[in-house]
Amino acid sequence: MVKMPLNIGVDIDGVIIDFISEFIKTYHSKYPRYKRLKKEYIRRHSLESVLGLFEEEVYDLIERTTVYGDFKLIPGADRVLSEFTSEGDNIYICTSRPERHRLRTIELLDNLDIPRKKLIFKGNGKKLDVILKEMPHFDIFIEDNLAEAIHLSKLVSRVLVFRQPWNNNCMNVRGSLKYVNSWDEIRKTVSEYRRDMAPTLL
Repeated sequence: MVKMPLNIGVDIDGVIIDFISEFIKTYHSKYPRYKRLKKEYIRRHSLESVLGLFEEEVYDLIERTTVYGDFKLIPGADRVLSEFTSEGDNIYICTSRPERHRLRTIELLDNLDIPRKKLIFKGNGKKLDVILKEMPHFDIFIEDNLAEAIHLSKLVSRVLVFRQPWNNNCMNVRGSLKYVNSWDEIRKTVSEYRRDMAPTLL
């Protein structure tokens, strides 16, 4: 059976790399006298509301983390994305990072051996609006930002939410999202989607 290539969108931070661990280090370095922060305390995507800091303070922490963070790969991301690529799938990396970090982000992805057809920076808009200009049809999108995932589910066939403390409270009443806990689970889910989408020979 000939496999049809899939168009797969993938977020970077919280999906391919562990951004939040480096953010926590940055926070402790800049505010050593403030309360200690742990990953499990981050129950919202809005870090301002989690920390009670001003928007510009959180922005500075994110910027410092992006520039100086020693990011670790979320286990299995490189292997599974390479497997998808070897099967002919198109991998579109779509990030909320500012465009000015393009070269740094490319270097990061290259150092981690992350394959992709294209790297897309969403700017200030919603990911759905930006990616549709780049590729009119996505089969699957993997995201950790719950608001983005819900918006993406309007048109993306299958939206996978990489489970994190900040996205783990959605009732998912429409059933349009599927939570995944690891890249091995993503691999299995994509294989099932591919099997279900394969044409039946009469």
